[in-house]
Amino acid sequence: MQHWLLMFRPDTYGKVREHGKIGVREGARKRLSGMKTGDRFVTYLSRVQLLDGYGEITSEVFEEDTLIFASDKLYPYRCRVAFDKVGAEVPVGDILWFLDAFEGLSTTTPTNIMFCKGGVMEISKKDYETLLDMIQHPPKSGKSNTAAYRTHEKRHTA
Repeated sequence: MQHWLLMFRPDTYGKVREHGKIGVREGARKRLSGMKTGDRFVTYLSRVQLLDGYGEITSEVFEEDTLIFASDKLYPYRCRVAFDKVGAEVPVGDILWFLDAFEGLSTTTPTNIMFCKGGVMEISKKDYETLLDMIQHPPKSGKSNTAAYRTHEKRHTA
């Protein structure tokens, strides 16, 4: 089983939830093709910088030209998804900088990296569990994401 971080704009995310499908352009087709039924994902909403949900990939990749995500046919490579949770709206803050997937970044941001990868990024099981934990146990009001991350690390290394 693989683990994925999926990035959406808030308006596109609503369509993903409504239709139970994600879609990508040609440039991200190869990454999407790496997804298999049973893989797990966490969703990140760009622009508002929130972790919002998680779930499972429920189909292999297929091609479809139905207009869902935009008024054009830019996202024809798709797969079906089922959400276990949505609506968490956990502020990301600086937590992405702590993930193994973004280790060593100095000239760009995690969001830019995800954008360059078409919003589809394979992550380690450890990174997935970190993000899942943030959604299931969001930081208390006033607690920084850095402090929440350190709490997560203590919980999982003890």
